Amino acid sequence: MTVRIFEHTTEEQGPVRIAHLCGEVDSYTFDRFKGVIAPFIEDESPRVVLDCSDLTYLNSRGIGYLSQAHRQVVEKGGKLIVSGLNDRIRYVMDRVGLSGTLSICETLDDAVRQAES
Repeated sequence: MTVRIFEHTTEEQGPVRIAHLCGEVDSYTFDRFKGVIAPFIEDESPRVVLDCSDLTYLNSRGIGYLSQAHRQVVEKGGKLIVSGLNDRIRYVMDRVGLSGTLSICETLDDAVRQAES
């Protein structure tokens, strides 16, 4: 039996809320993943950065939720930026057309700067 691990830490840098995501987001860990992001997007005009540099897998539900969360944040006049995607996750995002919709940065620092602007 494979043990699926999803962990996170959060921090704030000024008006920007950052979630550092680690491990796998699959059917077993999706609810925890959603539970990390949902409170961030409830803010008025949220500025959210998802640091995915230690995220190893993101299933289709996770990708769909990112799209939904991004849409909700934009409707509130906020920003949701994803940083540090590995090649595999970035490839899937490109294939499903989300790279043109989501704000994606290579580094966390770039993402925070973009969220602050």
